[in-house]
Amino acid sequence: VIVRPPRSAGGVPSRLADHLFWMGRYAERLEHVVRLGRGAFRRLSAEGSVGTEAELAAQAELIRAVKKIPPLPAGTPAPASLWAELRRIFEDDDTADTVPALARRLRYNASAARDRLSDDMWRLVNTLAAHAAGSPSSPTEANSALDRLVLDTAALVGMEAENMTRGHG
Repeated sequence: VIVRPPRSAGGVPSRLADHLFWMGRYAERLEHVVRLGRGAFRRLSAEGSVGTEAELAAQAELIRAVKKIPPLPAGTPAPASLWAELRRIFEDDDTADTVPALARRLRYNASAARDRLSDDMWRLVNTLAAHAAGSPSSPTEANSALDRLVLDTAALVGMEAENMTRGHG
């Protein structure tokens, strides 16, 4: 005799659960990348002080290590190196953990679970994807883009916490 546990009619199909899981993971990764980039940018735009060159070089190396980006040529000055790494976070669509790649994957998984998302959540995902597209051409644009993306990711997390229904599935 085979005993099978009863399945409830309101369960979440495994494929849908997988898309919701990955949507959350990509949103989390995007938030981390954006916050790392914003912290680096704030360090880059700070007034010079003793040890600043070493700090900027370390920040650029951290971004390279976290994002698995190949290093820039040896001898690149630290401020130029950090600015180049920040631009690569926005421009490099082929590297997995950059802003455009993460936003694209988040939107893909959200679209696969579209019927389970509210209209507000879907609008927020589209807004986030639009803000993640494009590359800042100046430090001022980078600062604005990073601030906007921090707010977008925080709004997405808040929307998920307040509006998504939860059950045993």
